[in-house]
Amino acid sequence: MPLYSSKVIGKIIKLSVAEEQLIDELFTNETIEKNNNLLAYGQVCSSVGIIESGCLRYFTPKEGKEMTYAFAKEGDFVSNYESFLSEEPSNKVIEAIEETKIWSLHKARLSRIYEEVRLGERFGRIVIEREFVSLLKQLSSSYTETPTERYLKFLTDYPSLVQRVPQYIIASFVGVEPQSLSRIRNRIANQ
Repeated sequence: MPLYSSKVIGKIIKLSVAEEQLIDELFTNETIEKNNNLLAYGQVCSSVGIIESGCLRYFTPKEGKEMTYAFAKEGDFVSNYESFLSEEPSNKVIEAIEETKIWSLHKARLSRIYEEVRLGERFGRIVIEREFVSLLKQLSSSYTETPTERYLKFLTDYPSLVQRVPQYIIASFVGVEPQSLSRIRNRIANQ
């Protein structure tokens, strides 16, 4: 029976049994404890992963605050692609909001997927395209949407995380202080 990693990749590209086995051999399993980092600030990102269970957040430390800009949950790919592709130190942190089980793939092993899996390069292109679009949406949102609109977008984009993510982290994602998030939530509830 295929492991989690080949099941997820098999939803993106068609895999033969031999390719499923190769993928399952290349990925390694790890658990990130709550509040621990998958990637620390200043560390070079050397792997990509697929989340089997749990939740992560991406944030940038700025002026003593943590500016949350994205979340990753079950079935999502996780990496700091900027650091991963450039091999430069990360200016972002990837932190576990809850205990998170991840199937990881080191950069050298990813190259084997590109070379040895018939549609491996297509898989890589599709994942990077999705990440690129997501990044553009996040960037646009930060410039064009109000905090209320960003909170409503959080509710739409991450409905399974509403009860799992602490309110101060949601406030950071929306771009407001926790008290302001409470006011936004009350306004929405009373509409």
